[in-house]
Amino acid sequence: MSLEENKAVVGRWFTEFWGSDFNPAVIDELASPDIRFHYSLHEPMTGRDEVRDFATRFRTAFPDLNFWGTADLIAEGDYVSASGKVAAPTAAPPPLKICQ
Repeated sequence: MSLEENKAVVGRWFTEFWGSDFNPAVIDELASPDIRFHYSLHEPMTGRDEVRDFATRFRTAFPDLNFWGTADLIAEGDYVSASGKVAAPTAAPPPLKICQ
């Protein structure tokens, strides 16, 4: 794939997987069957089904999740770098712990 095609794939992943209008079909359309998915709050996952399960649970907790880019995508070879911001209000406020 060309650099521009690679950037288009990454842009689509951010828009449809992490964006405000979640499209679960993007997992099957863009991810390899043996995708290795890393997210800072859990152990790495392998496979589309694990990623789909994560996305469903994550979207339940953060139904108004939205990522958006803050800079141009940078591509070299098979690698694409992206920079973005996130807004993720929770579905319910977390319980408060009162400190004494």
